[in-house]
Amino acid sequence: MTQEIDSLFDNIYMTHLSAEQKQEFETSYQQLDTLFESEQPNEAQYKKINALFDKIDSIFTSAEKSLSPNEQDTLSKLEVKLIIFYNLAITNSVKEIKIK
Repeated sequence: MTQEIDSLFDNIYMTHLSAEQKQEFETSYQQLDTLFESEQPNEAQYKKINALFDKIDSIFTSAEKSLSPNEQDTLSKLEVKLIIFYNLAITNSVKEIKIK
């Protein structure tokens, strides 16, 4: 299911990003990976993390503005799948904790 979600995500969002936005997106995620390697980020790192998430959100927001109605519908359905998947993961985690 996660591969399906990733594929839809890439096909919908990434096709609506400019080359510059794609580069900013990749660079932002690389920086996040580096920052999350630290077990306990300090305050400055948290500020950088928040700024990077804001940049990524801004990139996605600009892509959403150019989505066709069909793509918007697909994205809405994808969001529902993500919510269901997340809720199942949480439920299964809680069950595991209770069993232990």
